[in-house]
Formats: sequence, C-alpha cells, structure tokens
Amino acid sequence: MKTNHPQFKKKFITPIKSFALFFCVFSSLYFIYNIYHLEIFPNRYITKIQGVYSYTRRFGSYYNNTPKKYKLEGDYKKDNVSLIVNTASNVKILSEGIDKLRSELNQITNNNIWTIAVLENPAGYAHFDPIRPEYLTQFDKYGENSVIRRIVERERLTNTYQSFYGCNLKLTESYIENGSHIQIRTLYYPIYNNRHLDALLAIDIKSKYFSETLQKYNNSHFTILNMNKKGNLYKIEELLPLLGITSNQYWY
Repeated sequence: MKTNHPQFKKKFITPIKSFALFFCVFSSLYFIYNIYHLEIFPNRYITKIQGVYSYTRRFGSYYNNTPKKYKLEGDYKKDNVSLIVNTASNVKILSEGIDKLRSELNQITNNNIWTIAVLENPAGYAHFDPIRPEYLTQFDKYGENSVIRRIVERERLTNTYQSFYGCNLKLTESYIENGSHIQIRTLYYPIYNNRHLDALLAIDIKSKYFSETLQKYNNSHFTILNMNKKGNLYKIEELLPLLGITSNQYWY
C-alpha cells in the first residue's frame, strides 16, 4: 500500500498551523486584556486604601478631644484594649475610640486588622488592641522614647504637620513580625499639636488583605495579575495616595 507523503504531511500540518495561529491571536488578545485590567485594578485598590486612611485620620480628632484622667502605674484593660501606664499621671483613655476604629477598619479590610497601638510621647503610657508579646518587648525599652523616635525617623514622619496637603500617613512595605511570624504592613499616623508629636498611631494590617484583594479581582475578571517581581511580561508602579514614598507594583 502506497501513501502520498506530501499530501499526508500537508493534511497533518494544516491543523497545527491553524491551532498555532489561533493560539497566538488568543494569547495576544488575552495579554492586551490583562494590560487593560492592570490599568483599572490599581484605582479600585487605592480607593480601598483611601477608606483606611480616612478612618485613620479621624482618630486624630478623637484623640485631641478626649479628656485626661489620672491613672496610677499599672495595666488596665477594657474589652480588647489594654492600657499600660509606666508612670502615674493624667492619661487619655482611648479604649472606646480604638475599639470603634478597629470595627470600622475591619469592615473595610475583611477583619484583617492585626494590632492597633497608640504610643504616647513622652512615653508614660500606651494603648494596645490587643496587647502582644512583640509590643510588650518593645515597650519595656520605651522609657526614653527610643521606639517612637526610631519609628518616626525611619518612616520619615518628622514634622509632617508642615505638609500643605496633609501627607501625614505612611504605609510600610510588607514584612514579617518578630515572634508572631505574621506578614503585615503597618500604617503610621503621627498626631502633632503645636508642632509637638503627642502620639503615634500604629495599625498593623495583615498582608493577606492586599493579596486577597488582588485575587478576588482576578477571580471576578478572569485575569492573572500578580505582585511578583519576577517572571512577568508587563508591569506598572503606582504611588499610594497622599504619600509619594511607598509604591505598590502590579505585574502581568
């Protein structure tokens, strides 16, 4: 039995070529589709971050209008909020405001708020929601304001009250918290009055909130966007609102 090899080969190769052409066209269109969504997603992401910023900044007004009460040295607790008083003095009781702040932020972040702390300056007392060994370890060395000074200098929060547009928030890059080994990002908000740093609000947000936001977007739009820094064909970088320091990167 004889076989017409050229004709057989042509019949075999033709569908392969057709499939290759279809695959190239589909891949190109899908690539463009992902780039299109790469331009859209950061805007929605930033909108959520702005919601976190908005509630955080409201705390400054609450803090400034909360009266002080005299407290002896010791540990106090109301609900989940702990007040650690190192030196007997008049202190602001911020438990209700911190509890309200957590409630509002949990709604925005899908219960991914890890810790809220208000560190006073000078360091006579501090609030923690909840109190964690990691914070207690730092607070033991907090007598000379070393912790708050180091944070303010490291995160460039000195004299943020001088910024005309109120760029007084800082969201750190993702890092692993010592002891708990939880991956978090910390939002810092310094509270200045009359050019003096009265307190520093620190909000630890679980990093999975940010990755889950992206994953939900991918699931809804059939995209494959990611925040990995390697193995991607296209990328954009977005500055977070109000800051101009920390940027988020989105890739495809």
